[in-house]
This record gives sequence, C-alpha cells and structure tokens, in this order.
Amino acid sequence: MIVSAAHPVHAGNERVGAVVIEETTNSIQTLQRRAMADLFNLSLALFVLVTLLLLWIASRVSLRLTRLRDAADAAIDDSGRVVGAVPARADGDEIDDLSVHIASMLERLRHYTHYLESMSRRLAHELRTPISVVQTSLENLAEESGDAPALKRARDGTERLQDLVRRLSEAARLEQSISAAEIKALQLDELVGHCVEGYRSAWPAVRFELSTELSSPGAPLTVAAAPELVVQLLDKLIDNAVDFTPADQPVRVALSARDDTVELAV
Repeated sequence: MIVSAAHPVHAGNERVGAVVIEETTNSIQTLQRRAMADLFNLSLALFVLVTLLLLWIASRVSLRLTRLRDAADAAIDDSGRVVGAVPARADGDEIDDLSVHIASMLERLRHYTHYLESMSRRLAHELRTPISVVQTSLENLAEESGDAPALKRARDGTERLQDLVRRLSEAARLEQSISAAEIKALQLDELVGHCVEGYRSAWPAVRFELSTELSSPGAPLTVAAAPELVVQLLDKLIDNAVDFTPADQPVRVALSARDDTVELAV
C-alpha cells in the first residue's frame, strides 16, 4: 500500500504548484516482521533455557535419589544386619527429609538387631545356673540309686542343653552357630534310636514307632553330620508330630538307606 498526501502551493492568488508526500507500508511490515522475529527468537531462547533448567533439576534429583538408594542399600548387608549409615541433612528439601527418616529407621533397626543378638547371650547366661543345678542333682541321684536308664537319658538331655547354651553364648546368629558346628562321622540309626527312647519317656501317652531300612543287614547308617544339630532337628519334628497326631495314632520315625543317601522321615 502507498499512502500519499498533497497540498497546493499558492503565490498570491495564483496556485503555482503542489507538495505531494508519499509513503509505502514496507517499513511498517519490516518493523512488524522484525518484532515477530525478535519475539520468536526470545521465545525460543526462553524455551531452550527452561528445558535445560528442567533437565538439570531432573538430573540433580535423579542423582540424589540414586545416591540415597545406594547409601540405604550399602547400610544393610546380605544377612540383614545394619553395617552403615545414611547421610542425613535436616535443612534441605523433601529428599533430605526422606534421608532423615531413612537414617532414623536404620538407627532403630540397628538397636533392635543389637537387642536380638545380645538376647541369646543373656539367655545363655540365665540358663547356665539351673542346668548346673539339674546336672548336680542327677549326679547325686546316680550315686544313690545307680546308673538307671532314665538317669542316663536325663544326663544326655542336660548335656544337650549345655551344648545348646554354649553355642548360644558363642554364636550371635543361627548361621554362625551352624557354620561353627563340628561335622563328624555319625551313626544315625544309633543316635535316632537313643532319641526315640528319650521321647518315649518324655511323652509316655504317645506311641512311637521306629523303623530302619538298611542297604544290607547289620550295616550301620553312617553319615557326615553335626550330632547336636541333627538332635535339634529331630526334637522340633517330634514336637510338631506330637501336637498334631491323633490320640489313637502313633508317631512313626523311619530311617532308610538309598544309594549314597540316608532318608530320615517323621
């Protein structure tokens, strides 16, 4: 578009000419396009800046969460014991608040784990005295009335209790107790036979049946095992069997030799 304006020029009463001014809209369009280009460039720059800022914030949050995860994972070992701590900052944002709560939780878990580990030692200390009294009383009874089978089984029971108390005081955890047990050659049929005799005395109202299936007649069932752990295993199985067996049914204990293995079934 062309915008024009004209005005006559007079000399006296005579018109001698005219002044004409013309202007196109090119400069306005140029100014408009320049303004649009500046606005687009500014918007693009702001978009890039905000995108970079958001990426930086997201990467920082992700890095902090990853560090918190690694610290929490390293604070507990494979067996569940608390071996480390989580760095906590109470003056930060929500992630720092989460780290404070995780650190507090790990500290409470550490105290509870320590209580459980020390409980076995305290229990062993409390049990030593009554076991010693029982053992002394059994020795006195053996001197007065002779070595009766019932007294022999009672002494075997107190010796097992003493061994259990000793291992409780030495081992803070069950895995340590098992790994520290001495493995030796054990005649399993003889051990199970003694245990069944003791169970018949402990539960006179329950009928116990023991069956042994040997690979060859007269061959002992010899295995490599820890005797005290085998006795503990059998005690727990028999205790459960007594609880759940009807009154008119027996508790059956079976030993059988199969190739290079021995099967013990209750």
